Amino acid sequence: MCGIIAALLAQWDPTVKWNAGGDDQSSLEKKVQMLSSRMAHRGPDESGVHIGENFWMGHTRLSIVGPNDGHQPIFDADRRYALVCNGEIYNHHQLYKTLPRAVNRQTHSDSEIVIHMFKEKGAEMVNDLIGMFGFVLVENGGERVFAARDKIGVKPLYMGTSHDGKQVFFSSELKGIVDQCKELTLVPAGHYWTRETGLVKYYNPVWDHDEYFPRRLGGHIPGLPPRFSTVEECKDALEAAVVRELMADVEVGLFLSGGLDSSIIGALMCKHMDKLKSQGQNGLKSFAVGQEGSPDVLAARVVSKYLGTQHIEAIFTPEMAFDVLEDIVYHMETYEPELIRSSIPNYFLAKKTSEHVKVVLTGEGSDEVWSGYLYYHECPDADLLQKENRRIFNAVQFVNLQRADRMTMAHSLEARVPFFDADYVQVAMSIDPEEKMIRNGRCEKWLLRKMYEDVIPKEVVWRTKAMQCEGVGITWVATLQNYIASLVADQEFADRKSTYPNNPPATKEELYYRKIFEKHFPGCDKFVHVWPKGCRAGGAFWKSQSYTREGLQDVKRLKIGHGCADQITV
Repeated sequence: MCGIIAALLAQWDPTVKWNAGGDDQSSLEKKVQMLSSRMAHRGPDESGVHIGENFWMGHTRLSIVGPNDGHQPIFDADRRYALVCNGEIYNHHQLYKTLPRAVNRQTHSDSEIVIHMFKEKGAEMVNDLIGMFGFVLVENGGERVFAARDKIGVKPLYMGTSHDGKQVFFSSELKGIVDQCKELTLVPAGHYWTRETGLVKYYNPVWDHDEYFPRRLGGHIPGLPPRFSTVEECKDALEAAVVRELMADVEVGLFLSGGLDSSIIGALMCKHMDKLKSQGQNGLKSFAVGQEGSPDVLAARVVSKYLGTQHIEAIFTPEMAFDVLEDIVYHMETYEPELIRSSIPNYFLAKKTSEHVKVVLTGEGSDEVWSGYLYYHECPDADLLQKENRRIFNAVQFVNLQRADRMTMAHSLEARVPFFDADYVQVAMSIDPEEKMIRNGRCEKWLLRKMYEDVIPKEVVWRTKAMQCEGVGITWVATLQNYIASLVADQEFADRKSTYPNNPPATKEELYYRKIFEKHFPGCDKFVHVWPKGCRAGGAFWKSQSYTREGLQDVKRLKIGHGCADQITV
């Protein structure tokens, strides 16, 4: 895991030699080091800079796999190819076995497989990669370039055109190149880029189509049986994802909210403790965040005791949160209110966790494939439920995954998300949507709960879904909004539409975040994904009364099914 930055000529020019030495190259090296340093939080272990003929690369490294020899940029044996890669390729060992001939590996890094697969298969190789990544691969001094982002969008990758139009830039975060480019864009999840093709969508999941179920059930999709996915297939796919994502040469921990999803991941990690032991790890550390007496803190303690983890807590107060709001917006690179609210506790959680481990698995992603949010209680039919799952799933690269990446990497911590494994998503999105409907006495994620009710404590199996900004304290969102309202003058709020004509803030909370964002990322508001009507539920295919842009309307619902409900004080 790391931060990467790179630039190359927009048009290949063999007469240009950026690596010719002298003051020009020295000056360029200093510039690359400066730009890379903006993302030093993503990789404090070491840094690397390389100046090629028509390109340059910078890298800040968080050493996870091959820590002793995985320095980047990575080159092949004859130094024809150069690579900077942010992320993990979980199936790199298996991919080496598919190559028709042995290769001369230069490192033990999982990222190096990108070079060898590209040599063998070209752009098509990106379909074979299982993992999370954003990378830039350069051949022959910059003559050919191939950049790509993982299928789901777990890891970020931005690109832009320099002010003079002569260079193309890439960066793991917006802050790396925000002042270097006149045009910037986020490389979409499941896309690659070359000079010749521009952006190309390579990930086209069969489940993401209106006619998927009729075609599949009619036997018209090659390689898939004419039926819905089964419970056994779902359990097998998630377990396989967890096992893959335990891969590391350092200790792996667990984000444990005490909710259903993180408890499931914890149970599966404990089931495969032998793999962790084979990697030199003894026991499992779990990490929770919240205010003292909050739903998440209380539930996580129960789950930790049940699983036998070494449990560590990040307890925060509202005053602590108020002090770091600007830092959070800066690292998040957004002003979307629902996202920032949940990022605040994530910030404290990652900070505490990074004091103990470098890698964690999380329960992120279950709600998008299992219809877990509370506004699904109002969904009228299964067809709309499936459409809504697809809608919010395709937005996760801008919300859930942006939070998971930015808040952990702000503290040099890598977060892995088994529920967002592409193979698992294919299976879970192929469950009969009728089984996900909330009716006839069934609560949200009823089927998922039934799958794992025998491996997690009864106190959390039927606990109502709580978003992180809710689980850390039932009254936390209201406390935050009241504080921010005191910081924004009425006249400033009245002028908001003229000040911010694009996506004008609708509340004082939104205006406050927007001001911070514009301070650090002027003119970059187009990069912010804004939910219709200010919240995830606002754009649903049915009208929801559960959520507004200010949050969950009836916070008492968060106590339903909570085994420690009588102990919740905040």
